[in-house]
Amino acid sequence: CERKRPITLRNLIWRDRNNTSKIRFIEDCYRYKGVDISSSVCHQLRKYTKKGTLEKIESSITSSIKTIIIINNGWGELSMLLALENPKIKCFGIEKDEEKYIVAKYTAENRVDNLTISKEIDRVTYDINSTLTILIEPANEDKRKYDYLKPIIIN
Repeated sequence: CERKRPITLRNLIWRDRNNTSKIRFIEDCYRYKGVDISSSVCHQLRKYTKKGTLEKIESSITSSIKTIIIINNGWGELSMLLALENPKIKCFGIEKDEEKYIVAKYTAENRVDNLTISKEIDRVTYDINSTLTILIEPANEDKRKYDYLKPIIIN
């Protein structure tokens, strides 16, 4: 994930069609978290944009959606991107893995106001009718556990 051009205020603010400025911002947020984390985040963001995952999620966001819950949040890159893209919607990233939870929480802190990173969905208050749930790379157990939320499944 090498930067070809320096970060400028224009790059961060300029609204473009493919979310590249927001993706670059997120990549830069993870740049000093270690080579493994940084490369994993860059790979995942590229995967989400190339497979049409972001378009699928964005098309599911209607005016009635007030909350987005991302389960198996990983390092937090998708939750951070959705929070930046939808500033009026409250986003929750749920991650059970301690290391990923800590990295995601401290990376999003003071950067995205409408994003909360948590370890459990129980602490998240939401109305099921106005919530979009995203389940990332779920095990069969997770599919059964969160089936009542009717999640969008991303593999």
